[in-house]
Amino acid sequence: AATPPAVTVDAPAPTAMEPPPPQLDPEQALGAQLAAMTRRHPPRYPRGDGETVLEGSVELLITMSAEGRVLDVTVDRSSGHPALDRAAREAALQWHVTPRRPVTTVKQITLRLPVRFQGG
Repeated sequence: AATPPAVTVDAPAPTAMEPPPPQLDPEQALGAQLAAMTRRHPPRYPRGDGETVLEGSVELLITMSAEGRVLDVTVDRSSGHPALDRAAREAALQWHVTPRRPVTTVKQITLRLPVRFQGG
């Protein structure tokens, strides 16, 4: 059997190195992790009356420890539907993140986080 010929590929011309994206400070990183948590573990959609699909956005204020434990959750801006507000708050009370970098500048942090409910 014949050996396949060797192939030579020209490497692309070097491109200018762009600076790396700015690093988030630990508090911002904790907020980004919490936002990702809401996408991975969204609140349970409340049961309606079977005919009405509730929709809306709830803005939560979530107080977390520097270790990523949720200490308190309050509704800062209501969706207009108490069932959605309650579902968002109850879900947030169960969230926990593990900081990728230690948060040493504060003992706790309060983050504003929107939670959107959209029927499909």
